[in-house]
Parts: sequence; structure tokens; C-alpha cells
Amino acid sequence: MMENNEINTLSIKSSKHNPDFIRIIILIILPIIGFFMGIKYQQERAISDTIKSTQADSKNTTIYKKSGKCLHYGAVMKEDALEKYTVKPGDSILSIVKTKLNNPSRINEFIELNKEKYPNLTLENPFLEQGWTLVLPPIYAITSGKLSIFDAEIIKIGPNGEWNMEGDNNSFTKKPDAKTKFISKLSFTKGDCIRIIFDYGGNLGYGFGGVVMVSPQQ
Repeated sequence: MMENNEINTLSIKSSKHNPDFIRIIILIILPIIGFFMGIKYQQERAISDTIKSTQADSKNTTIYKKSGKCLHYGAVMKEDALEKYTVKPGDSILSIVKTKLNNPSRINEFIELNKEKYPNLTLENPFLEQGWTLVLPPIYAITSGKLSIFDAEIIKIGPNGEWNMEGDNNSFTKKPDAKTKFISKLSFTKGDCIRIIFDYGGNLGYGFGGVVMVSPQQ
């Protein structure tokens, strides 16, 4: 009996010092360690990404003071802001300008405003196709036709009458002048939500990016 116990003890000791046995244990343990290390890395990365996101949001909040009170912010498509006209049989550029704008001299302005959608439209090539949807210039303000339209909030009105406005993740400052047309309201103040039209033609007294029209957001 004593001999058997001694043999078993020697067998266990031998297995503990057996390189193959140790290798098997290592092969079992390593994947487990790797699994838990992977989970730990993913958790740390998720925390790091969350911190970066929070810092970015905080930074944007500092730069852009958009309150979110307005219904709309940012650039507006001309088709969504200006009156549209669908070409009918017998229409010409001149007939549309005469009928809708009451001023045939605005034909170049009309062409320029629609060139982005219909690039081949010119005085030399004035042909229209039935069903085309054209945009009409603002009837109360003669422009170059090179217009940009934005929805924004007036954040501040400066001592010289300049407006600090917040759009879609951007801010800009403009000063309406005697040529600016105010629609629906005669004056605007801090906190108003507005739609503003700029003229980038720079040849009609507005200056580059001058304010053509201002109206309340609808």
C-alpha cells in the first residue's frame, strides 16, 4: 500500500514538472486572459470616445451659440424661398419677365438666378421647355441674380446696426442698409428668427454679400 502511494505521489510530481502539461495549461489560460483584456480595452476605448465627444460638443457650444429656438437654420434652396413659375406653351424668357416682374430690364437677373439649374439658358439661347420650373427674383428688390438665402437667428445687434447671426453651425455678421427690403415687419430685434437673402453679384449697390431682403421665418 505504501508503495502505491509513493508511486502516485511521484506520478503527480512528474506531471507538474512535465513540459507538455505546462504547455497545455498555458494554452488554456492565455485565450481566457486575452478575452478579458479585449473587453477591458473596448471599455476604455468607449470611455475615451465618450470623453472626446463630450469635449467636442462643449467646444461647439462655446463657438456656436445657436439656441435652437428657431424652426430652421442654415442654407435654403432658392426653390424653397422664392416664387416658382412653371413654363407653359408659348412662354418666353421676356414674356415671363414682363408678366411676373413688370420690368423687362430684369431679364439678365432672371437668367442668372436660374443658371444653376439650367446652365444653357442665356440671352443667345433663350429657349424654354414646357414644364420647366423656374425661380423668380424677389419682386421688390432688383438684384444681380447671384443670391444666397439663409435661415438664422439674430444673436446680437451691434452699436453700428450690424447683426450678429447664427446659422447652421456657423456665424456671420451683416448690416442691413437703406437698400434692404424688410418683408412683413419694419424692424427686427435680438432673438428674432429670420430668413435673409444676400446678393453676391456686388454690382447693384449691395456690395459683395449685401443684404437684399429680410423676412420672419414662416
